[in-house]
Parts: sequence; C-alpha cells; structure tokens
Amino acid sequence: MVTTVLAFLLALGVLVTFHEFGHYWVARRMGVKVLRFSIGFGPAIVKWQRGETEWAIAPVPLGGYVRMLDSREGEVAPTEMHRAFDQQTVWRRVAIVAAGPVANLLLAVVLVWVTLLNGTEGLRPGVGSVVPGSPAAVAGLRAGQEVESINGQPVHDWQELRLALVEALTDRGEPLVIKVSDGGVTRTLQVPAGRIDGGSLERGMAGFGVSPARPTTEAGFVLPGSAAEQAGIRVGDRLVALDGMALDGDWEKMVAAVQASQGRPLQVTLQRRDGGRESVTLTPRQDAASGEWKIGLASQPDRDWMQSLRYVRHVGPVDAIGMAVAQTWQTSALTLKMMGRMLTGAVSPSNISGPITMADFAGKSARAGWESFVDYMALISISLGILNLLPIPLLDGGHLLYYAAEIIRGRPLSMQVQDIGRRIGLAALLLLMSFALFNDITRLFAG
Repeated sequence: MVTTVLAFLLALGVLVTFHEFGHYWVARRMGVKVLRFSIGFGPAIVKWQRGETEWAIAPVPLGGYVRMLDSREGEVAPTEMHRAFDQQTVWRRVAIVAAGPVANLLLAVVLVWVTLLNGTEGLRPGVGSVVPGSPAAVAGLRAGQEVESINGQPVHDWQELRLALVEALTDRGEPLVIKVSDGGVTRTLQVPAGRIDGGSLERGMAGFGVSPARPTTEAGFVLPGSAAEQAGIRVGDRLVALDGMALDGDWEKMVAAVQASQGRPLQVTLQRRDGGRESVTLTPRQDAASGEWKIGLASQPDRDWMQSLRYVRHVGPVDAIGMAVAQTWQTSALTLKMMGRMLTGAVSPSNISGPITMADFAGKSARAGWESFVDYMALISISLGILNLLPIPLLDGGHLLYYAAEIIRGRPLSMQVQDIGRRIGLAALLLLMSFALFNDITRLFAG
C-alpha cells in the first residue's frame, strides 16, 4: 500500500511539474511575469521566493498551476503592463498555454527513449492457445503460429501485438488482416469486419481469443541447493500465489514478484503434484554475476524452448530518438481515437480510469522494476498531455479554443461568454471525474 501511494505521488508530481514548467518556461521567454508556481492545490505547505516568482508545494497533489501577472485579476502597474499575460498577442498566449501539454509529450518521448536505450525484452508473439469461436479462431489462428503483422503493422513481441490489435480494432469498418509464420511459411489470415465488435476491443487480447505461448509456474526443474529446494518445492509442484497475490500460472508475473522482493522472504502457496495444497516460505538469493534475485526454479528442463520465447531488442541512442517519437505519436493517436469511440458509444465509458486505478498501476509497475515504472510514467504523461488539449474550458484546450475564436473574429470573446464556458467546463470535468471514480470503485469491489 505504501509503495502504491508513494509511486503514484512520485509519478504525478513529476508529470505535473513538467507540465507547469512548460507554461512557466515559455512565459518567461515571452517576457511575461510569473507570480507563482505551485505543485498541488490549496494553501501552501512549503513555499519559497526565487527572483520574482513564489514557488510552492500544496497539499492536494492532483494538479498544479502557474499564476501570471494579469490585468483582469488585479491592478497592474503601468510600468509592468507589457509583462501581463492578457496584454500579449494571441499567438504568444497560444504558445504559453500549449507549452504545458507539449512538455508532457516531450517528457514521454524522453522516457520512452530511456527505456529503449536500456534495451527492451519481451515475449515473442507466438500463439499458445486460441478460444474456439473467437475472432482469432475465425481468422484461422492456431497454436504454434507466430504473428508477424496486424493490418500491415509489424509486431515483434506481445506488447507490440496488443497495441497493433487495439489500434486495428478501433477501425471496425475494416477487416482485420493478420500475417503469421506457420512452420516457416508466411500465411495471410483475415477476420471479417462483421466479426469484430466493441466487446472484443474492450476485453483486449482476451476478447480477441488468443493467448501467448509461455512457461507456466509448474516446476519442471529445481536447482540442487537452491532457495526453491530448501523451501521444499519439488518437480511437478505448481506455484499458485506469492504473498497472497495470485500468479494465474504466469511465469513472468512470478519472476517480476521475485525481483521486486529484493531478497525478502516470500510466502508461497503450492499446488502439490499429488493434488494437495501447502504454504512454504521462500527466500530469493541474489546472483553475484547478474545482480538478479533467483530462486533456482525453471518451468521446464527445455531451456532452449524458453529462450526461443524471448525477444530482445537493443538500439543506439540516435535510432532510439526516432523510435521514441514514433511510439509517442502512435500512443497519442490511439488515445484520441479511443476517446472518439467512447463519444460515439462504440467503446464503453467503463474504460475510463480515475486516481484509484492509476495509483494501483503505479504501485504494480514500481514493484515490477524501474523500467516498468518509467513506461507507466510515459503512458500517463501522454494521457495528461492529450487530456489537457481537449477543447473543454478550464483545460488548456479550452483556452486554445477561445484563442482560436479570437483569431477568427479578430477580437476576444466577451467575458460573459467565457464565464459561461468556464461554468460548462467545470460541470463537465466534475462529471468526468465522478464517473472515473465510480469506475474505480466498481473495479475495486469487483476484485
């Protein structure tokens, strides 16, 4: 619980700081006087003066703000009128307001770039099982095949496969074209558009009806003298849960939990090969060469098969820049597309998540390792940037909407019209936040 809260606050703090710093930096470049830079809302817990700007940290961590000199909000000395935000040209105001979301998108590029430099490791897109009657079964997918592309988009691991599949499923008017490698022969499979529904999109890979080939948590080999042997684990035993967390037969989930333990004793629930259940204590050991935490357990003795499932990619710093920009752009476009599908009713609004779900994912990603946490921050940074660009008054996108109207009309909208827009925007945001929180609570009680 503590890890979850701290990870969420750290992620949100960094992302909000970068967002507001975007506004601050461009405002200063434009000669606008910045009165206050606040991370969080409410009365300041900590504040300090640096130059002409007051910096503050406030108790409500769900956002922040940059307060600039503005003649609409108070008296401004004639000698400083040229430094007031509202006295700037419309294009300068556009630049200052747009700088916040742009900063979030640039931060996402940097975060993705860092993970790419570190190297990415995933599970090759090999088909392990196919649900009968599912869209995957209709296409003709079979166990043992390996997916090469979805609608022309190459895929190298299951993460890329999920992203390509979700992107393809948002275009329900088009058939789904899948290229697979089948015994060294490339085949082209197709799912008719009529067999792809919103339920498939919302349930992701489960809705599509395919699961990867992967090692299970059944012990196929126990290293003599290892932590697993000392805990009493034998070949044929299945690890069911770690510290109360269900493993669902997922080897990768178990490995992540072991690494996150940092050597802390783990309570393991075993399904013995004779059918009985037993709880044992397992203490991972750190490998001197790799620094990784190990328990001396393998899913099966065929390690060549396990190695064949891994996909490892290393790229140089220059190539990683282009890949990071492309990945950020792809995720941003997909986010907007999903929002549009929600507005049309093609995708259920139950997919909207609030702070509870975000915090839960923050905690899980932090426990899985720094790479997962950085990936999480990149995704949330993109979401924050895109959300703030929506044309809703009170958001940056709402201000940009006003400025667009000003450019077209040749003069600003009246204060009365802007005030009405702000009231509508506040109502819309409160409704959205309430709905997101409702979804969070529903998921929480649904388990």
